[in-house]
Amino acid sequence: MKRAEKARNSLLFPRVLSMKKRMFSLMLIAVAASSPVMAQPYAYVVNFGSGTVSVINTATNTVVGSPITVGFRPQYVALTPDGTRAYVTNSGSNATPGTTVSVISTATNTVTGSITVGSIPQGIAITPNGTRAYVTNFLSNTVSVIDTTTNTVTGGPITVGSGPNAVAITPDGSRAYVANSGGTVSVIDTATNTVTGSPIAVGSIPIGIAVTPNGSRVYVTNEGGVIRTVAVIDTATNTLIGSPIPVLSYPVGIAITPNSARAYVANFASDVATVIDTSLNTVTGTIAVGSGPTGIDITADGTRAYVTNFNSPGTVSVIDITTNTVVGSPITVGTNPFGIAIQKPPVNKTPAQLLADLMAAVQALPPEGWNNSLISKLQQLQQVLSAPSSACSEIKAFNNEVIAQSDKKLTTTQANQFLSISGDLATALGCL
Repeated sequence: MKRAEKARNSLLFPRVLSMKKRMFSLMLIAVAASSPVMAQPYAYVVNFGSGTVSVINTATNTVVGSPITVGFRPQYVALTPDGTRAYVTNSGSNATPGTTVSVISTATNTVTGSITVGSIPQGIAITPNGTRAYVTNFLSNTVSVIDTTTNTVTGGPITVGSGPNAVAITPDGSRAYVANSGGTVSVIDTATNTVTGSPIAVGSIPIGIAVTPNGSRVYVTNEGGVIRTVAVIDTATNTLIGSPIPVLSYPVGIAITPNSARAYVANFASDVATVIDTSLNTVTGTIAVGSGPTGIDITADGTRAYVTNFNSPGTVSVIDITTNTVVGSPITVGTNPFGIAIQKPPVNKTPAQLLADLMAAVQALPPEGWNNSLISKLQQLQQVLSAPSSACSEIKAFNNEVIAQSDKKLTTTQANQFLSISGDLATALGCL
């Protein structure tokens, strides 16, 4: 068997089947029907074994409507920033490779289209402006780029490393980081859709990936090796920060809180979520969830994490991030829930209003000479605000200065505040 096939199977098939104490029956869970009156926030859960997507109302933590039928063995899901569409990768199997991405309208919770990509599409991420989706094709060793306006693939496939599993995009939309099961992370420049720099060696079988909301770091789960780990990449240099962080067995999904303070990791074979303090890059605790935790996402307000539990019965656990405890009963979804994505509230301010908020936040800093560099960059941004291309370049320059001053002149809280507002501004301007 080829190395790529072994890496893929290590997650989806033999591992589950060899764990006799976790054996499950492949039963389709019938979800109670109700009218899908769509309003944010809802969580979209991909059921690998059912070939469906379940929708959870996060206000009530109940499933709404009937499961949405997609393709064979769907794996991951990504939502457009406005929450109106969900894109689902249909991975298939090594014997019957999938080649499509299903498009769901969240207004009606129906499939509105299917897009042909590469062989065994797995990870998917959408740019902050919502115009493009990046899809990892596991057997093709490529990434496909979808134009979400036309729902067609644009350009040729981008060759990355061996067995690309997952992808995450920086808050400014300038780079896509791809976790390759061969042990590396590839970096794609989204302006040119070409790989930039050398592959970053991170560990054994990287499978999950997330970028901090402040854009300064990338966290990668490594499910292989004797000691399972999470590697941390500095996005300013695209090099590793310190040693990989030891976690528990088979880390898969990873999500980071909106303030970039903590990372939550789903450990498939340990039935727990690991909590990492990102300021120290150390594990601060574990939270018992369901059987075979795989996917994870966090609400926009940072109060709850939702974890998919792959093994039977397929459920989703909800973690209160304030107390790091599971709240309520597990939410029953379909068979083998895998990926999950939660709608985010839209930005309801104009670019001018967001820039004013950002300027006020920076001017609230104690008056010191070094502050002038941040204020100067915002003044330059103000002059070109009506020209999105130039404005986006100025936002990137501002973000780079904030990251450079993090943990020096700026506290983590201050840096996160500035980067959060600038991220909203970049989204409002349609920056890539």
